[in-house]
Amino acid sequence: MSGVVLALGVAFNLTCSGTMYSDTPPTTEVFVLRIDLQQMRACYDKCERTFGVTGATKDEIVLQNGERDPISGAQIWMKINRVDGSFASKTTLPISGPSRTITITAFGKCSPGRFTGFPAAKF
Repeated sequence: MSGVVLALGVAFNLTCSGTMYSDTPPTTEVFVLRIDLQQMRACYDKCERTFGVTGATKDEIVLQNGERDPISGAQIWMKINRVDGSFASKTTLPISGPSRTITITAFGKCSPGRFTGFPAAKF
């Protein structure tokens, strides 16, 4: 897959599969990312809302770098290697109040596909 993601240009989908680890047995997850590097926006799966892409180079995309999600309160880090398609992520979620958290880490691979766009703005 070397160089395939880079060759797609500035807007593409990635189908990612990986293993998630937390305080429960590991699980395999599959998700789709829609990424537009010209707009520096991305979204997950059904694309209910977009978020800003933190940074991108020819070798790496940093989707999130510890920013706190305003809705869930989760703190998320996620990087994708543009050369081999690997990804790594870490999510810290508040549980039972702000002083207790659970951490979820995930590692896997992404494969590129045609960009399916973002939902149209309603207003």
